[in-house]
Amino acid sequence: MAAFVNFPIWMIVLIGISLAAAPPLLLWCFFYKSPAKRYFAHSSEIEPAVIGAVAILFGLFAAFLANDIWNRNQIAIQSVAQEGDAIRTLARYTEGMPQAYNDQMRTALTDYAKTVIEKDWPMMLDGKRSTELLGKVRVISALIVSGDIGKSAGPTIQGRMLDSFTTIREARQTRVQLAEARTLSAKWYALYLFGLLTQLAIGFAHVHRPREQLIAQSIFGMAFAACVTILIANEFPYSRINPISSEPLQKAMESLYRS
Repeated sequence: MAAFVNFPIWMIVLIGISLAAAPPLLLWCFFYKSPAKRYFAHSSEIEPAVIGAVAILFGLFAAFLANDIWNRNQIAIQSVAQEGDAIRTLARYTEGMPQAYNDQMRTALTDYAKTVIEKDWPMMLDGKRSTELLGKVRVISALIVSGDIGKSAGPTIQGRMLDSFTTIREARQTRVQLAEARTLSAKWYALYLFGLLTQLAIGFAHVHRPREQLIAQSIFGMAFAACVTILIANEFPYSRINPISSEPLQKAMESLYRS
């Protein structure tokens, strides 16, 4: 299922519709065309209330999963915004220093932001990270910790600069970890299980009414397909079907030389 991130959205929708149509047709054939039809012809229908009991569990897992996905996407968006804001803040701390130090810091921050946009972002689409960024990070770290900028800033400002630098590193680590996470959680498998059980409950509740069974299962199947399609399209931040914009970093880089 995680391979869906490499498919265009229209293909995911088509696969979802196909998967929605399969269970009703297979169950209909099982009840009425397979050798088991003799057994079901003499069996009693179960209470329709069973459908609601199983469907509630399906809905709960769908809600839990949607909440997790929503929170993960919010963290992904916030991490980019925090990274861009920390770049701006770090640049502001050198404004009162000699022009050479100011230019040094802005050049290092520009190189970092440009490498993130040009190297990190394309690789995150495939669930990877760029190793070229490590050198850019070390340059900024050296300027603050042991370089003339850190010494000229004084202990208080230097501490604040280190805080901003730490924010940049932590925000970057958060987004690349989210980009690299391409496995489905156990909640996905629970969602599939209760979706199938709901289809079975619908089938047993309408075992002597083929037309009603097929209609009811088709309606639930389409709802299940819509649910899964929406969730999987947003499951993996920074993927090709759920890209997160690098605009905050682009704007931060542009602001470095803005008066």
